[in-house]
Amino acid sequence: MSWKFDYNKDDSNTSEFNEAFLKIRRFHELQDQINKARVNPLMFNQVAQIYNFEMWFQNINSLLMEVFADLEDVERIEAEAIRKGIQEHLYKNPIYQKKKNVQSGGELKVDHSSWRVLEEFLTKYESLVRTLIASHGYGTKYNNDEITL
Repeated sequence: MSWKFDYNKDDSNTSEFNEAFLKIRRFHELQDQINKARVNPLMFNQVAQIYNFEMWFQNINSLLMEVFADLEDVERIEAEAIRKGIQEHLYKNPIYQKKKNVQSGGELKVDHSSWRVLEEFLTKYESLVRTLIASHGYGTKYNNDEITL
């Protein structure tokens, strides 16, 4: 991160700021949180007070917003359609259903069919957003000669 103030210019209030470092750091942090949430997506996250699948979804949304201004209209429409589909699915088909239990007063049970649909949606959404990030020049660039396995 670099700030450059040049008070010798006529406009002493002008500053130059390179946001690239911070943007890449945000990408890294969001992708790290997505990867952690995917390990056990049905677990309740005590820190965030939401389920990991919700964190997965919210962090994909944040990644998308990092590149949204650079997207073509068709890319925005596709990403928005998937995002809205996920929101609608979650609204109409909750992952956890409350089941009555005489002894405990109720318990949560996973709706596995709803979860499978959501997991597929989230995976497609994440793949699309990561592809958009890379296609707009925010991914790591490699020369073919540098890649070794």
